[in-house]
Amino acid sequence: MAKVLLSWEYPILASSSNLLYPLDLALGTTPMTESNFEQVDNEVSAASDAAGAIPVDAESPIYIAVMGVTGSGKTTFINAASGDNLPVGHDLESCTSEVANSKVFELDGQPVVLFDTPGFDDTELSEVEVLNRIAVHLHIMYEEKQYLSGIVYMHRITDTRFGGLARTNFVMLQKLCGMKTLKNVIITTNRWDEVNKEVGQARETAMKRSDKFFKPALDQGAQIDRLVDQSQEAAQGILRRLLWHDPAALRLQEELVDERKALPDTDAGNQLVQNGGERERGLEGELKKIQADLSAEIDEKTRQQILRETQNIRMAIERHRAAMTSMRELYEERVREWKLKLAEAQRRFAEVANAGVGGSPPDGNGGPQTRSSMAFFVFLSSMVLCWAIS
Repeated sequence: MAKVLLSWEYPILASSSNLLYPLDLALGTTPMTESNFEQVDNEVSAASDAAGAIPVDAESPIYIAVMGVTGSGKTTFINAASGDNLPVGHDLESCTSEVANSKVFELDGQPVVLFDTPGFDDTELSEVEVLNRIAVHLHIMYEEKQYLSGIVYMHRITDTRFGGLARTNFVMLQKLCGMKTLKNVIITTNRWDEVNKEVGQARETAMKRSDKFFKPALDQGAQIDRLVDQSQEAAQGILRRLLWHDPAALRLQEELVDERKALPDTDAGNQLVQNGGERERGLEGELKKIQADLSAEIDEKTRQQILRETQNIRMAIERHRAAMTSMRELYEERVREWKLKLAEAQRRFAEVANAGVGGSPPDGNGGPQTRSSMAFFVFLSSMVLCWAIS
């Protein structure tokens, strides 16, 4: 049986490196010849006819983001569902420092793209940097009229406590979404094979019923499900619960684009400011305690150790203050950079589109192209965005 169009090993539309073959032409990395166009048209047509799974008039893929704390299994889930090979971190060390998209894959006749996101407890990035990168990605998507159909939030059932890091990540998810789009969230608990079944069920029930955990989101229409193993069948089963949701704008996207708010003034930005204030007060409390110890009669070795700890805390406070101060400037600069990159990708893609495909170029009056050419370009135009902001 022929493979579906968007899962081909031959990188016509998508590859494991997330570079699109026709976009390679547009970016000048592959010579543009008539045979290239004929090859693309013939193979797209043949694959489409053979597979018959993806509608020719599909305007864009279904976009789904995957979020959660560092080490919760986000990338592993994406690789299982999509068949991709994104790099996976180990234990609590992050391997996702940017928002990255999977290759396009087919699910129940629909092209799907998954977005991998860094957690707000990232081991390499501050909370401000993580929000900055996610916000820029969402901003560009929204301006290009690309919307998420859902968000998968990963949570380890092995976690004995819903502590500060997990709570921060889930609160930030709610701030990003806003109340009205929480219905497009599915909370996915995993690692059930690593915990006693009764213990896991008790934790799940407690989190579903508690106002401190998942209950507020569930009351707004969010779903909860179990990822029973790491198989493709299990991962795609989770995605099927989001597949037919209507794509919707997140609250953060509306705030940034429609309301033209600065990032620190959004609900998510305000939450980070509050989190940072609490953390700074905690550090200052530690500093006072350490300084009190300095007044006691202690040996020189202990005194030097306390002085080092004092310096480290002061540096942490200064780094936090600097990150908060620069939140707006870093975000605006990053948006400008990605807009330039996107505009260049679109310009070069337009050169390919205007040249025509398979000897059937569009005429100046908007004349018809071949069936496969139209399908190819409608789909590819939506994927330029994925390439540009990956």
